[in-house]
Amino acid sequence: MNNAGVMAIPSKELTKDGFERTFQSNHLGHFVLTASMFPYLSRDGAKVINVASSAANFAAPGLDIDNLNGERSYAPWSSYGQSKLANILFTNELQKKADAAGLDWLTTVSLHPGVVNTDLWRYIVGEDKFQEMKETDSLSI
Repeated sequence: MNNAGVMAIPSKELTKDGFERTFQSNHLGHFVLTASMFPYLSRDGAKVINVASSAANFAAPGLDIDNLNGERSYAPWSSYGQSKLANILFTNELQKKADAAGLDWLTTVSLHPGVVNTDLWRYIVGEDKFQEMKETDSLSI
């Protein structure tokens, strides 16, 4: 299950690899891990599960191939949406290729997890509110 990620980073950040942090954390890492682990997946039945988000809709009208790294513009939610749409497209393409190759032991799925209490909220509600939420175990925003 690929589920690491960041959400709505206020300003563009590049990783030490030179990639926009949201895209690298939410998609490139999942892609590389899946590709690296692929030879070790059980041929008796394996699943690749990518946690995406309905926020993929923020990438409308679709994946902007010319701006994956925030080269032209950066906005927290569009960057997040791009990364989540990339998760979905990758999942769908992996299943399509597995089916075409007769790899009936592989199932790939992506999902929207719903709203969950994680550290992802810190950029949305602010650090003070986020700390309060953690202390009270509350999602009331």
